[in-house]
Amino acid sequence: MTNRYRQLLLSFSATLIFGQLGAIAAPAVSPLENPLADPLVPTAVAEADRDLSPLETGRISRTAEDLKLSGYVKWQEQLPELAFADWLRHLLLLQLLPDRQGEIESLGEIGAIAWENNRIEDARAITKRLDAIRAEDYPSNENLLIPLAEAYQQLRNSGAAIALYRSHLETLDDPYKADILRLIAQLAADWFNYEEALAAYGEIEALNALTIGDREHFSTLYETINLPAEALRVQRQLPPLYLQELDYQKLASIYLKIAKNAHRIADYNLAIDANEFAFALAWELKYLEVAEDALHQLARVYLTQDNEPFAMQVYEQLLIVQNESYNRYGMMETYATLGELYENSGLYPSALISWQQGLAIAKELNHNIEIFTAAIETLPRQ
Repeated sequence: MTNRYRQLLLSFSATLIFGQLGAIAAPAVSPLENPLADPLVPTAVAEADRDLSPLETGRISRTAEDLKLSGYVKWQEQLPELAFADWLRHLLLLQLLPDRQGEIESLGEIGAIAWENNRIEDARAITKRLDAIRAEDYPSNENLLIPLAEAYQQLRNSGAAIALYRSHLETLDDPYKADILRLIAQLAADWFNYEEALAAYGEIEALNALTIGDREHFSTLYETINLPAEALRVQRQLPPLYLQELDYQKLASIYLKIAKNAHRIADYNLAIDANEFAFALAWELKYLEVAEDALHQLARVYLTQDNEPFAMQVYEQLLIVQNESYNRYGMMETYATLGELYENSGLYPSALISWQQGLAIAKELNHNIEIFTAAIETLPRQ
């Protein structure tokens, strides 16, 4: 008798014994227990006198597939109870077959439908079966790792999937750990478990195995949980890598991010340098959106330092970029900002010109006309 049938027989016998003793108080038997009780299983096999013959195995396999298809037909006909009756028997019969990976894939597929439709008991039974496969079959078959983890994810059980990956890590040498850690990081991030995701990327970093993509995700996670200094530390590793790849658009964009986080931690010199570099590169290569963003950020840094003259110069440069990209709405807003800055600095003629130019665009766009009109009317005259 094979180990598979010995396990099934023990499970079936225990259920019969304890089911009779506790018929009133015991919880309902899982629909995925006792595959040997299925009518397709010959008595001799159920009683452990022999294994299934090839002919019997083929018949069970075909019936399992038919049940799966009929379940989908009934589901489409909005007969959920009948559909799950077919699917659960399909899953039960798969336990009699040697293809554990195929069974896991079906468990995940049907489990996802159960979870999405709030069929709690069915989802619980399917999860229990996955747990049994993990305990009984996975240790001797590492090829089941990814299918098992994916099935747990389909049942929205990210914790079980991560625990599975973590247990597998313990069996690997360092050079082979990074790929599994990436799976953990991505899965944890997808489920907003940022602490677990950051821990996984930290372990990849300790292995000296961070890729460009890893660093991008790593720094984004730090930004998500509002740790700009840590995000900046990782982002500063990226420019030479982008330069090596000749990826100038990403190079300009990462300097924007470096500048933003430097500003947030009050490293103004770095913020100014990074914004200026991002602008120069973006303007040269006509990445006009990046060029605009860099000038916006640079002006805000100067305003944080109460350096209005430099901020005004930056906004004047921004008008040139916005005119190049035909960003009329952006130009209107920039003229409004310049008008306020000139007025606050007592430069009333320059303020008037800015408000008037902004008003012309506002009329063109039929937007915020009254704001510019009011600003012009209330502007002090020298």
